[in-house]
This record gives sequence, structure tokens and C-alpha cells, in this order.
Amino acid sequence: MKELSFDAVVIGGGAAGMAAALELEAKGHAVAVVEREERLGGILAQCVHNGFGLIEFDEELTGPEFAERFEGTVKARPIMVLCGCTVLALDSDGQDKIVSCVSSVEGVLALRSRAVVLAMGCRERKSRKYPHPWIEARRRFLRQVSRSAWST
Repeated sequence: MKELSFDAVVIGGGAAGMAAALELEAKGHAVAVVEREERLGGILAQCVHNGFGLIEFDEELTGPEFAERFEGTVKARPIMVLCGCTVLALDSDGQDKIVSCVSSVEGVLALRSRAVVLAMGCRERKSRKYPHPWIEARRRFLRQVSRSAWST
């Protein structure tokens, strides 16, 4: 097992993970980003509409364009990026955090760090498929209100 040391390890290479890594590196910290997919970007690859990049790049970009540009910014900095890498465990030895992961390129790794940032992202989901209790309660309430309004 190969052991590497960093000030911080960011788990997740989407927009939040890349932003966290850039911010940490800008403050002088040694950083590694661990991403399960083969490329950085996360859900941005699915967001094909315009509207990204206005603040960061002063230009309107689609999600994939923004991800590609952001990835270039990260890779231009001294940040270790481990794509295609799956986290197996998070441990602590009392002083350091240890991220155990496996990569098809690097093999089995133990990443020691003082801090771990969890930026493992999100996925959009439809509320009807996975309803939240408060959404269902709101729907029932609105149905009752609309029925009572029509009955008077």
C-alpha cells in the first residue's frame, strides 16, 4: 500500500470539491482530490443549459464547458488529482485522518491528512419518485383547501 501525506484530502471532484481544493491550495495547503469518475466535474456534465461560469470566468457556459474549464484551473495548480479512485474507508489514528482508496492507475493508497473535506455531490431527483414527508403533507393540504374552496 502506497502512503501519501497532505494537509487536506477532498473527496469528490465536482464543482464544490474543485472549489474547496483551489481555496485550500491558495492558502498554502497541500491538497489531494479523490474522484470516483474518470474526470472531474460531477453533475455538471449533465447540466447542458447555459448559465454557469458568469462569476468564475465572466462568461456564460454550459455545465460541461464550465466543468472542463474548472478542471483546467485545478490541474494547473499543484493539486494531486486522483480520478477513477474509489474511497474504501475513512479512519483516524488520533492525529491524522486516513483515507483508504483504490485506483486503477495508482493501486491501493492510504492518504494521510489533517483534514478531510466531503464534497460528494448530489443528484437531482423527482419528488414523486422519492417523496419527502413535508412535500406530501403540503400536497394533501393544498388538495383539501382547493376542494373546500370549490364546495362553498
